[in-house]
Amino acid sequence: YFVFFCNVVTVILAQKKTYFGIAIEGNKDHFILEKSSIYLSRPISASFALACQVEQELTKKISLEVGLKYKLYFQRVYNTLILDRPIVSLELNTSYDAYQFPIRFKTSLALPKTKLILRPSIAYVLGLNIQNKTGTRYFGGGTIFNKTDTLTTFYDENPGYRYFFHLLELSLGYDFELSSNAQFTIGTAYLLGFQKVSKMDFTYFKNNKLEEANLIYSKGSYFSLAFGFKYNIARFFPAKHKKIKRYEDYLKVEDK
Repeated sequence: YFVFFCNVVTVILAQKKTYFGIAIEGNKDHFILEKSSIYLSRPISASFALACQVEQELTKKISLEVGLKYKLYFQRVYNTLILDRPIVSLELNTSYDAYQFPIRFKTSLALPKTKLILRPSIAYVLGLNIQNKTGTRYFGGGTIFNKTDTLTTFYDENPGYRYFFHLLELSLGYDFELSSNAQFTIGTAYLLGFQKVSKMDFTYFKNNKLEEANLIYSKGSYFSLAFGFKYNIARFFPAKHKKIKRYEDYLKVEDK
């Protein structure tokens, strides 16, 4: 009976569609300046991600998707040293890359008289910060002075601050049917992080007294706009109706 049950489940899933897809994303990463600063600008960010995924229809309206994503995080900040006027402005770039593994539940809402399918979804995403294992870390600083004052700054950048991190994804997308087995996809999402993944500490000393201490950090959060293509690979694995029929006939004979 257990073997029969497993084969029934196999047939049920085989009768549904199984998609393999690829996607490219444009991202706006969320780096946070902890406190307002007279020296630091707000972080500017733009990056990308590459993804592949497998989506299994569970019902006509609900599907389960798992995937693998390579994600680059990037931000730029301007560190301007000021005494009586701006004297030195430094451009500092921070980046780290990660592998992400989403588990996503999606729903399907077909739009009448169109080939568009509305796809809201929710997902849990496990992230692995690659820089944590490479031990990458950067330090720097500098000093400026005039006739009366001296200003010194130091920074400590740790892009691999945390290895494992967790994200909650809320997304809304559209699937456009190119054929009965192929679809073009477009979607937008926001991924929310909960713990610091990378950080960059800044300190400023004016005449050897602490003037400001600040922090720029990332929790892995970002906005995403994705374009992709997916194809129904279940058509290459037809349902085993004949095999199930043989099990049914066998059980009927045993019952008799």
